[in-house]
Amino acid sequence: MLEPSDGGGGDTVVITIWPSHEVFDAWIATPERDQLTASEMHQAVEYRPITRYDVAGGYMNLAALTEHDSINPIQEDPT
Repeated sequence: MLEPSDGGGGDTVVITIWPSHEVFDAWIATPERDQLTASEMHQAVEYRPITRYDVAGGYMNLAALTEHDSINPIQEDPT
């Protein structure tokens, strides 16, 4: 969960990770999910449309990502 740093207004964002869009869609369509979200706590929340992002998992090594990139190589500082 990402909450506003000022503690006041603003949106709280919940991030979940799923192995694929198909697995997520299958979860959304289950009666178990409906039962879990039927609580008073869930009913008190204003939900907005789901936004999906495809992201790379794991740790990023920027030097390795650009090692063979002749357009945008990482330049080492010689000092």
